[in-house]
Amino acid sequence: MLSINRLYFVIFLLMLLAGMYFNHVVTAFSFVDELLSWLLVGVALLVAVAKNLYSRFKQLWVLLVISGFYLFYSITVTQYNTTTAAISDLIVELKPYVAFFVTLAIAPQFTPKQKTWLRYISMALLLLMLMLFLIPGDFWEIVYFHPAYLGINSIILSMIYYYCSEGSKRDKIITIMMLSMGFCGARSKFYGFFVVALFMLFIFKREMLSRVKIKYIIGGIFIILLMLLVAWHKINYYFIAGGEFSTDEISDSMARAALYVYTPEILADHPFFGTGFASYGTYFSAHPYSSLYGLYEMDKIWGLSEAKPDFVADTYYPVMVQFGYVGVLLFIIFVRSVFKRIKRLSKSFELSDKNIHIATLCMIFVLIENIASAVFTQGGGIVAIMLCAIALGDVVKQKELEYAN
Repeated sequence: MLSINRLYFVIFLLMLLAGMYFNHVVTAFSFVDELLSWLLVGVALLVAVAKNLYSRFKQLWVLLVISGFYLFYSITVTQYNTTTAAISDLIVELKPYVAFFVTLAIAPQFTPKQKTWLRYISMALLLLMLMLFLIPGDFWEIVYFHPAYLGINSIILSMIYYYCSEGSKRDKIITIMMLSMGFCGARSKFYGFFVVALFMLFIFKREMLSRVKIKYIIGGIFIILLMLLVAWHKINYYFIAGGEFSTDEISDSMARAALYVYTPEILADHPFFGTGFASYGTYFSAHPYSSLYGLYEMDKIWGLSEAKPDFVADTYYPVMVQFGYVGVLLFIIFVRSVFKRIKRLSKSFELSDKNIHIATLCMIFVLIENIASAVFTQGGGIVAIMLCAIALGDVVKQKELEYAN
C-alpha cells in the first residue's frame, strides 16, 4: 500500500537536492522544481479520491479556479504575450502556492529515521558549500551560480536541521552556526534574516503573541530597526532612491530597481486584474518578449531589453503587476492567513515552540527574499514554503507542548 508520508518525503528530498541545491549544476534539473510541485497536485487528487477528502483541499481548488480565470484573462483580454508563454508562466507562478496548500492539507509526518537523514544531509551540503567556497578561484559559481545562493542555501539547510532536531538550546546553537555560513554570500537580505533568526531562536517567547507589554514593544522596535540598518543599502536603493538610475549603471540592481519604479504606473493603467501572465517581471515575460515593456519604453533599459533580458525575472514583488490590485490583495490575504494560523496554533498550544520558530522564519525568509530575488518561485523558496506548511501541520502531543519560561 502506497504511503503518502513516504511519497511526500521523497518529493521533499528531491526538491531539496535537485530542485534547489544542484539545480544550477545539472541542466536536466532545470525543470525539476516545476515537475515536483505539480506532482503534489497529483498527490492531492490521489488522497482526495482514495479517501473522499475533497473538502480538505478546498484552498487548492480555489487557487486553481482563480488561476484559470487569470489565464483566460491573459489570453483573451490583455494579450501581451503568447498563449504558450502565459500557460508556462502560470505553471511557474503557482508552484509555491500549490506546494503550500497541498502540504498543509496532507500534513505529512517525517519518521525519526527520516529526520536523522535530513539532519546529516543538511550538514553535509553546508560543509560541501563551505569547501567549494574556500577553493581559490570562482569554482563555486559552477555549483551556486550567484553569491546570493550561499545565503539562501544556508537558511534553508539550517532550518531543515532545526526542524529535524529536538529544538534544544544545543540544537539552536548548531542551527545558528550553520546559518552563519550564509555570511559568505555577503548579501544585505541575509544580514536582515540573521537578525530575525537570532531573535526568534533565543529571545522570542510564545506569550509575546498574546500579551502586549512595553518591553515586548521596545524589543520588537529594536529588532526591526536593527534589521533595517543591516539591509538599509538595498532598501534605500529599491524603494527610496529607485528612480535615480541611468543606463550608465550597468548592474543587475539597476534593472531590478527599474521594475519597481514602473510598477505603480503600470498598476494604475491595469488596476483590477493586472497585465496577465507572462507580461512583466517573470522569465516567460521575456521568452518570448512581452510587448508591455515596449509600451513603457522599458525595452531600452540594460538588463530588461529584448536583446539582453537577463534580469527581467530578478525579483518577485513587481510580478504583482500581472495580477493587479486584486492579486495584491490575494497575496496579502495569503500571508496574513499564514501568520494568523501561527498565532492561533501558538495560543492554543497545538504547536511546539520549535515549529513556531520554523513556520515564522520560513515566511519571513520568503518575504525578505521577494524584495530582490525570484527565489520564491524557485527551488529554495518552494522548499521553504513546504517546510513552513509541514511545521504548521505537524501537531504534536499535548504533553510535548508544555510551555516553560
